[in-house]
Amino acid sequence: MAAALDATEDVRPCDALEVLDVSGPIWVSSHTLSILKMFNVHSTDVVRILSHNRNITVLSVRLHLPWSLEVPPAFPWPSELQEPVSLPLLSKVHIAGVISSDTVTFLAGLSAPALQEMHAFCDMPPPPEHEVLVGVCDALRGQLDHAQVDMAFEALVPALRSAVHELQRHGHRMTAKSLALMPGFPDARVTEDTFTDAGLQATTRAAIELLTLAIEAPPAVHNGHVLHDVTMAALQCADAQGETGGVLCIQRRSPSIDFTSSETIEFTATHIL
Repeated sequence: MAAALDATEDVRPCDALEVLDVSGPIWVSSHTLSILKMFNVHSTDVVRILSHNRNITVLSVRLHLPWSLEVPPAFPWPSELQEPVSLPLLSKVHIAGVISSDTVTFLAGLSAPALQEMHAFCDMPPPPEHEVLVGVCDALRGQLDHAQVDMAFEALVPALRSAVHELQRHGHRMTAKSLALMPGFPDARVTEDTFTDAGLQATTRAAIELLTLAIEAPPAVHNGHVLHDVTMAALQCADAQGETGGVLCIQRRSPSIDFTSSETIEFTATHIL
């Protein structure tokens, strides 16, 4: 499990640091840092770290999977940065992992006018089917009714666990995470004799309410919209929106898509979708 960023103290200066390759966020600053590789970080945290390391030339990041149960929280910054972090020497960026709205937040938080190359190896799961939410919610409601009639509330334990499994299997990862983190959820690591009938009923009702809200919310957008937003954020980050020279190309490479920014290829964002 990755550690959370601890920025409660002043950033630690490391003036001789030139290359930093770490598996999690670290609160340091260096005027000599040129190459930064940082994995398992939140977009808001890595942008703050970069604000103290503005002379980097090569940046590699892998953002947290937003739906992972093992993700520590982002640092609670007291205020937002008013301007994108200026990285005047940054020429190469490599982004690994899932492309999502966090990727947009990350790119929108940076200004890299000298950027020459950007690779985003993106894992983009298809948008989940909205109807699955209805089926899972109806199944839970039916299990609750049967449990109350038969006074067999222990049956709610596998029902709740099955609901999380079905949501994960069909792509509703954030909803599954919210369900699994609810107070009183019957985690498999907890012995079943600790569950009470009243607690299981309350947790099941809360799960039904959560699913009802998810059903009423608009369906997840097609990944093309996310891809468009990431592309526009990348162009803005590189200050390339008004350029007539090369902008962006996409290479389909199973099982990923490889974005490449180049000065020699003319390809505008409107051709991507």
